[in-house]
Amino acid sequence: MVDALFKFCQGVMEVVAVLSGYSYPTVNTLAFVYLQPALLICTAALPMLLMIFKLWKQRTPKRFSITAATVVWFLPFAFGGLKIWDRYKGEFDAAFDKLLADLGYLSDITALGFEWLCILLFIVAFLFLFLLNVFFFTLLRNTVLDAPRVKRRKKAKK
Repeated sequence: MVDALFKFCQGVMEVVAVLSGYSYPTVNTLAFVYLQPALLICTAALPMLLMIFKLWKQRTPKRFSITAATVVWFLPFAFGGLKIWDRYKGEFDAAFDKLLADLGYLSDITALGFEWLCILLFIVAFLFLFLLNVFFFTLLRNTVLDAPRVKRRKKAKK
């Protein structure tokens, strides 16, 4: 099953490469080295930016502490993305070769197969972190920031 999923994903990337006119290593490098970390950084920045913009309207210790927590949440994503981009900078083909070497090394260390490692890193972990960031943003937006507005509505109805 893992092999079939890996082959399917590889086929999708090959189709994207053909349709875009780029090579397979270029498409993989763009998707997994640049696009995925950028998406994770952006979704991790959403709660922080939301709290910073809302903090300027109403400065309370609670909002300040939540803003500090969102900054702490954002920092590993930002530094991790910057480290990935720094490690794989240069030409796409060279970055792809370096990525394959690193993934091969990780699959040897973890005793997972190459396919398992790629699926866990680039599909499962990415989706988990992406959805966790979206959930965190939605949770902040719907609970912490809308709480005063909900209280005002209840008071207005009485």
